[in-house]
Amino acid sequence: MDKKQKSELGAGTVFLVFGMYIFYEALKLKGKESLAHSGAFFPLIIASIIILLSIVLTIKPIGQALSRAKKAPVGEEPTQSLSKVGIGLVILIAYPILVPRMGFLLTTFSFLAVLMYFMKRLRREEKLELRAKVKDILIILFISLVVAFAVQIVFGDFFMIPLP
Repeated sequence: MDKKQKSELGAGTVFLVFGMYIFYEALKLKGKESLAHSGAFFPLIIASIIILLSIVLTIKPIGQALSRAKKAPVGEEPTQSLSKVGIGLVILIAYPILVPRMGFLLTTFSFLAVLMYFMKRLRREEKLELRAKVKDILIILFISLVVAFAVQIVFGDFFMIPLP
């Protein structure tokens, strides 16, 4: 198993444990009403998705290692750097911290814009520079704005779910 596969296996295991923890804690939220109408419904769905995806992330490198053992090695794939994962984690951790302080709409808009910008740059393996094509930035800002307002309208106004 190469370095990338080991890191994927480790990340998959960490996310599996995290998903099981969320699932366990969500089961504690079940109140007097049915599960579908309790506060545990959405966290259980999210935890289930995290668990399923982490299983895929855990199994994938094992399958790749087995298939590589049968074939001759073709070439080394570029490895994910720890800084890329760190940037994503910082963005994800900052979002719930900033929501109560900045408000839902502004924080969600900022979160989506920053996350899309960095993920686009990281996917292309480009250096993280503040300069980018104006068109790319405008598209990212437009999508972030539309999604933030859509979430506010659908969940806040239509379903009347109080957003932070």
